[in-house]
Amino acid sequence: SLIINTCALAPTARHIKTTNIQNLFIIASQRYYLFPMTRIFVLFSWGGQFDPLTVLEIIYLCKVNTEIMKKIMLLAIMVMTAIMANAQISVQAGYLLNTCKTKISPDKYSNSYNGVMVAADYNLNLVGNLSVAPGLGLDYSFEDITEEDYREKYRELGLIAPIDVNYSFPISDAFSLSVFAGPTFYYGLISKDVAEKPSYNYYSDDNKRFDLFLGGGLWCDINKTIRVKAGYKLGVTNNCKIDGVKQRNNILSLSVGFLF
Repeated sequence: SLIINTCALAPTARHIKTTNIQNLFIIASQRYYLFPMTRIFVLFSWGGQFDPLTVLEIIYLCKVNTEIMKKIMLLAIMVMTAIMANAQISVQAGYLLNTCKTKISPDKYSNSYNGVMVAADYNLNLVGNLSVAPGLGLDYSFEDITEEDYREKYRELGLIAPIDVNYSFPISDAFSLSVFAGPTFYYGLISKDVAEKPSYNYYSDDNKRFDLFLGGGLWCDINKTIRVKAGYKLGVTNNCKIDGVKQRNNILSLSVGFLF
């Protein structure tokens, strides 16, 4: 027999999405009768968590019965569709200021590079005004130095993957304010001086490609269509390969985007 045990939830606005997912499980289980002769407890608090024993049962049944596995995959697709229906996509572009701080004991140096960024994220509501937004984008920074005996054209391009946790404060139907914080993973694609011929690749001997940032900021949504966003992230890893040298990047970003 199939048993679905759901916690009693009052029909308030904060529980609407969870209740919809509960109903989806109930409808799907009645229609497809997924687990004959097996008791499955699907416990939904407003965090929407599974009983660990249920997960173990599902894994075991998938190993011994491919038909059950197909039905689980179908049910998972239905649930993800319900979750994604409540998600929001945003696309942004803007300005960034990349500050590179270098320490060669006992001396410290700091260089700043202008740049641009483009990114997109997928905001998934967790509960109430709390959400999480994984994203993907590109950061491009540059600097041109021309002096009497020195010339440099620095170019850096990197792939960014932020995972921000957001909390929103609705102010009116047309305006809301949100704060966010979280890690950003960075993978360098290009880091070179194009003034030299051939151009010098900093990733060959000097810099590491992978970097990790922790940061936060805020954004405001206007008419549920336009998003203005400001953020600052601190580099937490030493991205220099040279012994005795410590180097970290801090990035300030200002962007404008559209909501879909």
